[in-house]
Amino acid sequence: MLVLNHSLFKYISCILTAFVCCLVLPVSAQKPHFRNFEVKDGLPSSEVYSAMQDSKGYIWFCTDAGVSRYDGYSFKNFSTQHGLPDNTVFGSTEDSKGRIWFRSMSGKLSYYLNDSIYVIGANERITARIMNSIITSLQIDQNDTIWCGVSNNNGFYKIAPPYEAANFQFINPGFSGAFLLEVDKRKGIWGGLDYPKLPIPDTLEVFRLSKNGDRKRVRGPLKILPNSKILFARSDKMILTGENELTISSGDNYIHKLFPTSPISLYEDRDDEIIWAGFYRDGVRIFDKTLTVLNKSHYLEGISVSGIEKDREGGYWFTTIGNGVYYMASNDFLYYDMSENPPNTKALSILSLDTASVLAGLSDGSIYQYGIDTKQKFIHQSITSIYHLGMAKAGLLLVGTRHSYLAPIANNDKTIPVFEEMGSPAIKCSARNQNGDLWAGNYANLYKIDLKTGKTIVQKRAKSRIISMVCDTKGSVWLGCVNGLWEFSSGQFIYWGDRYPLLKNCIQDMCITKDSLWWFATKGAGLIVFDHGKCFQLNAAKGLSSNICKSITKDSNGIIWLGTNMGINRITPLSWGNFKIETFTLDDGLPTNEIEQLTLSGHYIWAATNEGVCFFDTRISSDPKIPPPVYITSCDVNYQKKDFSLLNSLHYTQNFIHINFTGLAYKRGSGLRYKYRLEGLDSTWNYTDATSIQYAPLPPGDYTFKVYALHVNGLESIHPAILHFHIDKPFWLRLWFILTYSTLGFLLIYFIYNQRLKAIKKRLLKEEIITRKISEIELKALRAQMNPHFIFNCIASIQNFILKSDTESANKYLSKFSRLIRLVLTNSTHEYISLEIELETLGLYLELESMRFREKFSYVFRVHPDIDPGKILIAPLILQPYVENAIWHGLMHLSERKGELLITLGKSGDVLKCCIEDNGIGRKKSLESKQGSKHKSFGLSITRERLENINAIYKSKLSVNFIDKHDQQGVASGTIVEIFIPLSIRENGTNSL
Repeated sequence: MLVLNHSLFKYISCILTAFVCCLVLPVSAQKPHFRNFEVKDGLPSSEVYSAMQDSKGYIWFCTDAGVSRYDGYSFKNFSTQHGLPDNTVFGSTEDSKGRIWFRSMSGKLSYYLNDSIYVIGANERITARIMNSIITSLQIDQNDTIWCGVSNNNGFYKIAPPYEAANFQFINPGFSGAFLLEVDKRKGIWGGLDYPKLPIPDTLEVFRLSKNGDRKRVRGPLKILPNSKILFARSDKMILTGENELTISSGDNYIHKLFPTSPISLYEDRDDEIIWAGFYRDGVRIFDKTLTVLNKSHYLEGISVSGIEKDREGGYWFTTIGNGVYYMASNDFLYYDMSENPPNTKALSILSLDTASVLAGLSDGSIYQYGIDTKQKFIHQSITSIYHLGMAKAGLLLVGTRHSYLAPIANNDKTIPVFEEMGSPAIKCSARNQNGDLWAGNYANLYKIDLKTGKTIVQKRAKSRIISMVCDTKGSVWLGCVNGLWEFSSGQFIYWGDRYPLLKNCIQDMCITKDSLWWFATKGAGLIVFDHGKCFQLNAAKGLSSNICKSITKDSNGIIWLGTNMGINRITPLSWGNFKIETFTLDDGLPTNEIEQLTLSGHYIWAATNEGVCFFDTRISSDPKIPPPVYITSCDVNYQKKDFSLLNSLHYTQNFIHINFTGLAYKRGSGLRYKYRLEGLDSTWNYTDATSIQYAPLPPGDYTFKVYALHVNGLESIHPAILHFHIDKPFWLRLWFILTYSTLGFLLIYFIYNQRLKAIKKRLLKEEIITRKISEIELKALRAQMNPHFIFNCIASIQNFILKSDTESANKYLSKFSRLIRLVLTNSTHEYISLEIELETLGLYLELESMRFREKFSYVFRVHPDIDPGKILIAPLILQPYVENAIWHGLMHLSERKGELLITLGKSGDVLKCCIEDNGIGRKKSLESKQGSKHKSFGLSITRERLENINAIYKSKLSVNFIDKHDQQGVASGTIVEIFIPLSIRENGTNSL
């Protein structure tokens, strides 16, 4: 590395001294940042006559190539192709109905409404009357009447609605000279500038008129020409322009001021009580109410400013003749540009000199001292860029450049070179400790510098490139390096990145506030706050304008100011981890978003940028005062623009919806965000930076699209922009179609179901008939089994009589038997017989059994009076097996008493109850007596099967209940059999089983 000795530096210093002088340079004063719009940006022409903001918030420009509407994103232009009667339009105004009226050079009037241009029928009368004059002013009163001031025409026009030729009226006020006509409160027209003789007098009368004919004379030393302008302000004051002069007149009192060129435009800012005047080829100037120039403000020098308009956000629009439109977001942000320096000169470093001025080091090697109203070049000039300016001690400046040096501020002819044994890299940062020692650093080393000689007292090889530096109260030097935070203490380097990973990031700048908080501006990780072992990170996701932070400073209120590559952040600590973050960018008035370094001087923040040195008051508010209005500008359906009124009934195939919208915020412009939701589809809000949303494809239904515009600081539109639309259902989803085809489908299903049900019923009926026939056959077979069994028993009884030679009994028995056989044979052919016949048959049977057993038992029938045996049908021989069982197994085994059999028939509801009661030996002894017997009774088993078949066929509930009887000693004394036969009504009216 090249080592430079003291002699060489002395030589270089002499060379540098030859380049400098100590005087205030004749350079331009500070100015705000302007944004220029020209034809390349979308304006129809660079010759623009006036600007106006309408009630919705759009900005309108009148040009010699039509009119243009600006929304912060783009220009929408209208010309004769869109309906204007003339492309040269001088001015515009808005009426109470929202119509934007235009006055053209030909005198023809037109207005804009709902995205269309309309002309009035009285235009032919106007052009026939106006000749070589122009309409100077236009207003529409509360009665919707048009009032037009005209130059050189001795009067004004009045056009009543509906604005046809018959409604046109020319009014001559009856005098020659200028006039101001009050149309409505704070609205007026002016004109009547017709001169009867030349030369024009130095003093000219102006008359204030009212619509009822009253007039008042206003005087002043004013030469009013046809291109003059009268600004109607209040009832007691008006501001007038003339040739090279400006006058504020109130009655016979006036304030008058002369200028090198003529003022051609005026704007009175009543909020700030200032007057803006645009001049022919001399830019714009600001005056107070006494026409005193404020702060030597003179902007856009050399440009003809034809119109001035202040929007609701506080931004100013300046129309020019030949240079398009200039927009000034704020007059609070001022800067000194680098126009007096070589091309591409940038401000790289900045240092607060006192409470009223700063020093700035530039990339061309020069140092300037800046104040609020002054710019002065410092005597020292370097041949390389000034990377760092630091205060070595009171009155002594440390200049970090390729060949760094110390320079006494008061003694400009003497500098002290800072020598380095290892070469001469530029000093990038410096700091003083409590002892007054000066420490400095660069990419290679850490130095302690002797303030008298400039030599290094201590030189330590750095562990990483040193970018920033601060000294604490304990004697440690803290180094912000490429690889994070280092502490130099007691001759040793201590790395803090190992203990706190956030402190491994590249630290561009740092500071300590009174509350012992450490603040680190990093390159890529945002802002890191450190407090007694706790780290908190602020980044773009938490509100910073960028994660690339370059410079940091603090004010007396503990507020942190952070310079980034995307503007300046003001950070107000509220509590640990809770901060209010405000952002200032190019949209607010900064000359650029790229900030190199910040410093505080008094209550002003100064910034070194690549566009110059900028400053603004720390007390400025960044919060927008006006919520951004938002509008839906158009809607495309299936990629074709659709009228809003046609969106209530879209075909189901028209389901590709593209919605365009815009929020009006000219300071933020494209910095706006949007919150939107499509009700009917979305349940939550969505966010976007775009100004259009597409939905495709959408199902049929009702939809409501809502969108809000949001400022970067969180303020959103008061009301959303809303768009309703309806997509019809396809015919197959409509109610009539659904009902029709549902009905047809139901009928079809019902028909199929009914057919199927019939088929099933038919099959079941066939199965039931077959089953019934089988059961009947089985029943007949059972009856056939029972009848032979009964007959066998009877024949056995007759045989017994014969064997005993009891001929009389045998004949008597045979007679009754033959009758019984006839009844049984007759009954066996019927499915049902009457209860009367059943009892007769059962009685014959009992007689035969009683005769056979020699009157060993008696029997009795008891029929309840409510029963008519002739009308009750019953299956034949249903009771006989139980009677037989009582006789053979109960009564025949009696030896000590005569058997008794009681047959009782009664009715309980719809049930026939038959009780067969005997006084036999009981079922238990009967079972014992049958053991070893070969006799097997078939009657009960057959009857039981008959009952089961009858129940199955007729779905009846025939049941049998056996009850054992006992005497007082518990000895079996007989059996009771209860037979329950349900009754039903047959077609012939008889009761049946």
